[in-house]
Amino acid sequence: MNRRAGQSGTIIEIGNQVRVRFRLDVQGSEKRQYRSVAICERFGKGRLPQPVIERKAKQIVEQAGANSEARFNEVVLGSSVTFGAQADAWLAANENRKDYATVKGAVENWLKPTLKDVPLERVHNGTVKLAVERMIAGELSPKSVRNYVQVCKAVVASFQNVETLEPIFQPKWNNKAMGCPVVEAEAQRRPSLEVEQVNALLQHSEGWFRVLVVILASTGMRISEALALETKHLKNEFRTIVVEQQVSKDGTIVADTKTTAGIREVDVHTDVAAYLRAYVTLLGREGLLFPNREGTARLFNNVDDRQLKPALIAAEIDVEKGMGFHSLRRFRATWLDEMNAKPTLRKFWSGWKPDNDMAEHYSRIRKNLSARLAESERVGCGFKVPALASVSVVGPKKSKKSKTETKGELIAA
Repeated sequence: MNRRAGQSGTIIEIGNQVRVRFRLDVQGSEKRQYRSVAICERFGKGRLPQPVIERKAKQIVEQAGANSEARFNEVVLGSSVTFGAQADAWLAANENRKDYATVKGAVENWLKPTLKDVPLERVHNGTVKLAVERMIAGELSPKSVRNYVQVCKAVVASFQNVETLEPIFQPKWNNKAMGCPVVEAEAQRRPSLEVEQVNALLQHSEGWFRVLVVILASTGMRISEALALETKHLKNEFRTIVVEQQVSKDGTIVADTKTTAGIREVDVHTDVAAYLRAYVTLLGREGLLFPNREGTARLFNNVDDRQLKPALIAAEIDVEKGMGFHSLRRFRATWLDEMNAKPTLRKFWSGWKPDNDMAEHYSRIRKNLSARLAESERVGCGFKVPALASVSVVGPKKSKKSKTETKGELIAA
């Protein structure tokens, strides 16, 4: 498009008409085709003055889109850009998204297999319906299907006019026409643990993993946040846990959380504080609370498979589909609700964004440490904090020159 000179059109006289002739991009043709549009009558009273004819000629050319980059993109580029190519460009431009791994999985596993070679202008309700049917056949939840369809829409919308930054293709999306399943809140998989189940899980957990369960059940932290905890994050004599980082899926610690509201301080009951104090004191070192043998952060998928699932089964807890560490987060949210915890603190401790409520807007209880500690003491943790016992806790590897075992005896059960 940059190599093209703008057209003003050629004024010609044919029969009893004055017309403007110009070239226009046409769908399905690599070369522009000539078009001519009547301006006025050639003879008599219908003949316009020459300056008016020239002005109207330019208007006709512009209105037809002969010099329009948007039309060029739609007709010339749009016919050659496939969904797969645009999806790759969209992913490259969104590498810093917090949910990048999720959206990349949606594109690679569920959208590309059906839409990869489809020209972008043909990505509409009818073609996306095929991808939706594939997702449903793959037993994705209704919520996941709808989320992945949103990713598809975002890819199409990302193909924009470079000048106006508006989408070139704007299909009239219709979730019903695409066959998107209805999301029923009550039917969504949101398994939670009861008080008795948390106690049973703790009884069938040991070592550092039991400490992890205590933290998760008493704070409602996300597993990615808990595995990134370091000794420096335990404040106010272990009664306050500072949440300011998380572990990514590849094990990298990032100075961020899932949402901006996730950066917070969580206050715990004195029993939990005493438990953490004993663990950290006998841990004998600073740094990560739950490092692997290499001294780096653990992968939460590995902890789920190797520690949580076996402990749930040993505790004879029905491991329904979707049950994982988030069930402990739901347990904490439910307990705070049952204990009528102050709404502002419930959201603060859980890392939820405050509602647009003036009472919350004006409240400064989040800054009032004594009030927060008093409330955490009142509501409690809902489960019995286990007794400490001598166990073996994995720590960083020793030097190859050292014959010291990689496991140190610590009181941390």
